[in-house]
Amino acid sequence: MVAASRWAAGKAARPRLAAAAALLPAALLALLLLPPPRAAALTLPGMDEEKTITQEDPVVTKLKGMLSELREKVGDNPSDFKSLLEMGTLLARLNELDPDGGKRVPQALAAFRHALDLAHDPQVRSFVAAQMGDLLLAARFHREAVHILNQTVPLAQRSGLGKTDTFARMLLHFAKAQRELGNEGEAQRLFARALKTARKVSPHVYAQAWLGLEEYSEREVKELEDCAEFLRRRREGVDEEHLSDGEMDEWLDLAERWTWLDGELKSKKDQSAVAYALAAAHRQQGRHEEAWQALHDANEVRRTFDLYTRVDEEDNVGQLLRTFQVPKAPEQFENEADAVWAALLQGRWGYRNDSLRPIFVVGLPRSGAALLERILTRHSQVGSIGGQSALPTQLRGLLDLLAVEGELPTANITAAGNRTLARMRRQVGEKDAAKAGARFVLDRMLPNLWNIGFIATSLPDACILHVERHPADQGLSCYEQPFEGKFTRWSFNLSDIAHQVLLMQRVAEHWDALAPRRVLHVRYEDLVREQERVIRLVMDHCGIPWDDSVLKGGPKLHTQRVQRFRGQAHVLEPLLRPLRQLILRYERSAGLLEYSGPLLESLLGPEEEEGRKDDAGSISAGSSSGRERAEAEADGAREEL
Repeated sequence: MVAASRWAAGKAARPRLAAAAALLPAALLALLLLPPPRAAALTLPGMDEEKTITQEDPVVTKLKGMLSELREKVGDNPSDFKSLLEMGTLLARLNELDPDGGKRVPQALAAFRHALDLAHDPQVRSFVAAQMGDLLLAARFHREAVHILNQTVPLAQRSGLGKTDTFARMLLHFAKAQRELGNEGEAQRLFARALKTARKVSPHVYAQAWLGLEEYSEREVKELEDCAEFLRRRREGVDEEHLSDGEMDEWLDLAERWTWLDGELKSKKDQSAVAYALAAAHRQQGRHEEAWQALHDANEVRRTFDLYTRVDEEDNVGQLLRTFQVPKAPEQFENEADAVWAALLQGRWGYRNDSLRPIFVVGLPRSGAALLERILTRHSQVGSIGGQSALPTQLRGLLDLLAVEGELPTANITAAGNRTLARMRRQVGEKDAAKAGARFVLDRMLPNLWNIGFIATSLPDACILHVERHPADQGLSCYEQPFEGKFTRWSFNLSDIAHQVLLMQRVAEHWDALAPRRVLHVRYEDLVREQERVIRLVMDHCGIPWDDSVLKGGPKLHTQRVQRFRGQAHVLEPLLRPLRQLILRYERSAGLLEYSGPLLESLLGPEEEEGRKDDAGSISAGSSSGRERAEAEADGAREEL
């Protein structure tokens, strides 16, 4: 049993839990006594869903073996251009398949830079630089990507690559990097140039460049419609035997115009990109019904290969909440194990560093996180590592740590926090040398909402900001986005979006109960209506000294867009019905002037009985505790913006 005097005096580096096992809460006991392989039952963002602790993806294993061989070759011959290029490419591929918090990115860049120094032929140099631009963009090193591509694009054009897939990809990466840096005018010019270059040359860039455009001419809309129709008919199949002569001539004419895409645009992600762009073009023209149909088509294509399994998500949330049970108040401690658990969650054995404070921005996409990041990083002492979070590399070890039998190795908790913070320090310097010594480092990997328990345990001084937005507005915005990555598989179906919103609401409420006032909730609507007031509260919460430079204007307030698709009320119902109560509570709590009650009643009918399960099941505010907490929030009891 843990000796109370040892814990209270702070002298026990490894408190013993074995003898206290009989006194622990059932779910915590199950967690602490799990053998290490069982810890993998909890899948968290940053953990590979396909792996267990003892099993690795065979493809990753093979690539790691190839990487070892290449390292030996380069070690024997540092001027081996081919091996350096292959090593950089392999490291970039492993960074994609087996994320490790971006550790491989500097190694890949070093290999590419060395290869670039050895390349004398302009076309070869252009190819190497294009590979670097791709990696820099994926790693969100946008300034460096712009720097490299700004030099490489003219070189590639002079060397005769102006009509190639390589050059089209350079332009696309250049445009994306400029957009990320806020240079929208230059980004639009480059997206248009990439589109022009890609026609009949690069199907992938052709599809993706459409997504970057903000405005579409009449000619471009017709071209998009033509391309989308060809891809749709190719995807669904054409029963040529039952076509009339006129229909056959029309189909053959369409197929002839798009022969260069036939068999080339194999990726369904690229096929859906054309449909997403068509939806945006139709919205621009006010053709909302056609826009909705194109958006539906795009999302249906994505769902065929990016499947979202609700049961798996619910199981993970259930396991997460059982793992991180709300600690008892000191006066309710029944044994010393209760005291140890409370101390663990308060960060008793976490890592602190007076010279560097981490800031975690968490939540769901399309909630204003990028806007908040952009504002805060105007401060000279706030750097950002974007979405390349350093935390996921520690999750497996922390989860295994909680599953040990016998002693709780608290020194390992401290070490995990130290490694995370050290990696954040390195990352911010790699992304922006001017911010290498920043006092605050911001991590904007939104799915870290799942990981707040680990943050509280290993990084007790971390500032946590949960960004929120009107549920209907956010849900529609997510449905319109061609998201990439496994964390957003829920975004291609309205019911799945509602399910995810409610699920994450449940997780956020749990962290509030677990660590009261530890998380500051930042509403998007407040941020754009009262930017200075909100940012002052945020900076005070994080301990950032005030600097007027953070205030340089912001976007206009986005109104709720439920009205936009009012004519398609029947298709919005899967989103609005499950979120009905959450929408109304959010509007009351946020003091929004536009109240959706009458609109929801006109779309969905009279309000249903309180507590009835909706389409998302029992994870909505159906439990009494969830409803009571939500009502308390609406009355202003919870401390938030």
